[in-house]
Amino acid sequence: MAHKTGGKMTTDPPSQDRSFTLTRILAASRHAVFTAWTDPAHLAWFYNPAMPTPATPIEVDLRVGGTWKQMMIVNDGLSYPTGGIYLEIVPDERLIFRWGAVGGWPELDGENELTAPVVTVQFNDTGSKTALILTVEFSESLDVEEVQKLILGGCQEGWGATIDRVKDSTALTPMAGGGMAGPQSDAQLLAQLARGREHVLRAVDGLDDDDMGRALVPSGWTMTQLLNHLAFDDEMFWISAVLGGDDRAIAELHNGWASKPMTGADAMDIYKREIARSDEVLAEIDLDAPPRWWPPASVFDAPPMSDGREVLFRVLAETSVHAGHLDIARELIDGHQNLVVD
Repeated sequence: MAHKTGGKMTTDPPSQDRSFTLTRILAASRHAVFTAWTDPAHLAWFYNPAMPTPATPIEVDLRVGGTWKQMMIVNDGLSYPTGGIYLEIVPDERLIFRWGAVGGWPELDGENELTAPVVTVQFNDTGSKTALILTVEFSESLDVEEVQKLILGGCQEGWGATIDRVKDSTALTPMAGGGMAGPQSDAQLLAQLARGREHVLRAVDGLDDDDMGRALVPSGWTMTQLLNHLAFDDEMFWISAVLGGDDRAIAELHNGWASKPMTGADAMDIYKREIARSDEVLAEIDLDAPPRWWPPASVFDAPPMSDGREVLFRVLAETSVHAGHLDIARELIDGHQNLVVD
């Protein structure tokens, strides 16, 4: 276990079993520290600070069975993806993941997935601070000597240096001017939104109008209606109108769920059109600035959001949630599965 004594960091000798544990005390809430581990907009602290920031966006699919993946540049001649597969997620309390990535290190391809190390990150409330407790456990398929070689060969030291950087996450440390992110994390946020939109379109790809217009769940919505909701109530409302202050969007605002009847193909075209308009807005606005327009209380009875980034998180959350709804509908239609649980 690593700890501070007299202001200096010390590390106990590694145990003779198959695991090691490191602890850091952070001057932040459990929620902030959990966010630093799970939000791609705040995960840049994990990169090697001695090397350039990788161009590949950080990917986080925060669900059991989902993956976290980001590039690690070790030196000029060595880089690889790393991250993990989530085994347990308790928000603001605990993360457990199988450490590694397909084609990366540790390797998670094929049989290697079941023998890769398992990492537990515990977030304990200590009053005004959070105790971050990280445990790395190695597979029973490795003998003790192999485990000790991995631990002493740099695994424990590497993890120690890595979690020393959690304190530098933008989830914990506001940027100058009060913002909580920068160009790199904003690019990652936009990339995550793009992936969510692509997920939505993949979920309806190849379906005919009859399938798109079928109500498959007791609440009665159809895939065509859900695309209209995403197009009009998220892309047009939040990005074009609220963030962009676009007069055309403000004038055309309406309840997307109650849009006029249309074909599934038309709904897809409208969604793609509103995405393109949103991207034009996002390319020219300052996410640190407040929204350019805010709806009256009769339309949206809530105080204005503080900046463009907060609005963008709202759209990302909506898109991600409804992508999951569309996955369920698609599986009910033709058995296509985006998530397969053995």
